[in-house]
Amino acid sequence: TEVLLGHDGKTLFIAFRCFDNEPDKIRATIPKRDQIFDDDYVGMFIDTFNDQQRAYAFFFNPFGIQADGTYVEAGGEDYSVDIVMESKGVLTDDGYTVEIAIPFQSLRYEAGKGKKWGIQLYRRVKWNNNELDSWMPDDRSRSGTLNKAGSITGIEGIETKRTLEISPTVTLSQSGRRSRYSFNNDPAG
Repeated sequence: TEVLLGHDGKTLFIAFRCFDNEPDKIRATIPKRDQIFDDDYVGMFIDTFNDQQRAYAFFFNPFGIQADGTYVEAGGEDYSVDIVMESKGVLTDDGYTVEIAIPFQSLRYEAGKGKKWGIQLYRRVKWNNNELDSWMPDDRSRSGTLNKAGSITGIEGIETKRTLEISPTVTLSQSGRRSRYSFNNDPAG
């Protein structure tokens, strides 16, 4: 498995190239968002504050279908969050490739020179006894997940932007009692 990371100041780009000796066994369907975990998949936790307490969770099946949310060390994953991003995946003769573009505007982070982000990369091979591979070793003698992640640097030349998302809603309520008369005072109703 190869992973490439880069950015252009506005967007974080990630590409996974997954090689497989038996590509016809790769599990890939077109499920709903956040319902990809019966397929083979790749993904990552990105700890943008490098505090080893919380991170973004991004996972993608071989067709690029997304499962995204947040991960809290003390509470696990929450996939109710939908982060604005693009992803595409394709099956190849020797495995599959997934490409992801995450606008920095979709993430919360601290900007500045020399900042480190925690990152842990994963590949799940469902057809091969549910095999799970990770970039950094999973030392089972240490509890936790984010404290075992690696780190990336070089995410510079980006700015922090405040974004505001407005979801207009209307709530109605009515109280009263039913009358046997209609508006035209017809006793038949």
